[in-house]
Amino acid sequence: MLKCLKIFTIPLIMLALTGCDILSNELSKKDTPASIAPSATSSSESIKLGEIPIQASIAPSATSSFEPVKLGEILIQTDIDTYTPYMSSTVGIGLTPVYTLGRSPESVKFHWKTNYGYFVSWKAPDFKVNLLGADITNNGDKIYWSYSPDEMGKEKPAVQISLNVEDATSGEVLTKFTLEIEWEKQDIAKVKK
Repeated sequence: MLKCLKIFTIPLIMLALTGCDILSNELSKKDTPASIAPSATSSSESIKLGEIPIQASIAPSATSSFEPVKLGEILIQTDIDTYTPYMSSTVGIGLTPVYTLGRSPESVKFHWKTNYGYFVSWKAPDFKVNLLGADITNNGDKIYWSYSPDEMGKEKPAVQISLNVEDATSGEVLTKFTLEIEWEKQDIAKVKK
């Protein structure tokens, strides 16, 4: 039975952990969550405490938005809050699903859609930008939302990014979340809080 959900913020790591009894016993020994958590060398790694799978995500920036997730829900963690295609440090707004579904990650798929712009992947080892499109399905890996520099200076619609978590076999929608992006000064995409 789920007693509580605690979120610990550790430099570069945001980790959702359940099982307060386990955690309080460990913390009373002056251990940190990092010392009892598995290695966080990948950008997204699933762990199990008891029977409930939890998503652990590396947060690449102190400006990341992150909120606690209730059992059976999903949120989209962003690594930056504003973006324009002329930024040289990133290819878009990084999007990572943060979830507690109570089932194995292999039994679900993540269906992303946007009404404007497109998704790209950008990861090690070559950091090559791969255009994915405006409607994609993946296994929960981090993706980026971006838009074409050709659209700079033009009127743009408010952006909605929807994420449906679906059963990998039946396609049934288990949970969903929508992230909204607004515009500042016409060309700066800003995550709506």
